[in-house]
Amino acid sequence: IEPFRGLGQLRPDQIGTLKAEPVSSAQLKIAQSGWRAFRSPDPRAIEDFLHKDLTRLPFLGNTLLRHLEEFPALSNGLSRTDRQLLELVSQGVSEPGALFAENMARETVMYIGDWCTFRHIGELCDGSRPLLRCSPDRHFRFPPADDLPMAAFRAQTLTLTEDGEEVLTDTADAAALRYFDRWLGGVRLRPDRLLWRWNMKTLRLQRTAATKSPHGSSN
Repeated sequence: IEPFRGLGQLRPDQIGTLKAEPVSSAQLKIAQSGWRAFRSPDPRAIEDFLHKDLTRLPFLGNTLLRHLEEFPALSNGLSRTDRQLLELVSQGVSEPGALFAENMARETVMYIGDWCTFRHIGELCDGSRPLLRCSPDRHFRFPPADDLPMAAFRAQTLTLTEDGEEVLTDTADAAALRYFDRWLGGVRLRPDRLLWRWNMKTLRLQRTAATKSPHGSSN
């Protein structure tokens, strides 16, 4: 399978051909060390962990690197997932199911599922300065919320707001436009705190000053 991103791509008959091997003590030690780094309130612990020899757990390094890309970008305050979604909408992908499928196609690892993708879309539509506009309702809805019929879910369309267009061109900062309070591993991200950001040029984290984000819904 090319590109091969993870075991979730395999059919049942392909999974049946895999050879089971005992988990070694070396693998357990790597996993424990990675879990401690993931839970650390300082995400630089993950960066340090990624410099270790991870060959015994070959999927772990790329997965944790993808996790770091969810920190707000230094250039525009968007996580990688949010940036990809806005880019797709700007290119005319407006239907929720198509957005999920196209976003998955952009992933280098099997990182995000449908429900989490739809939650991101909902957050981009919320707040006093939304980056996406949802029609026919202002708020994006997805099952199982409100016993939403599948036809109504699929009938929703998404377009960029003016703020969304500016953020996508790096002329506005999403972290300053939207209220957020969420956890990435052991790191709590809030606009009124020193904020860890992802530098897409250096592929490193940077710590920046708190932003003055308007208070609004973060779902």
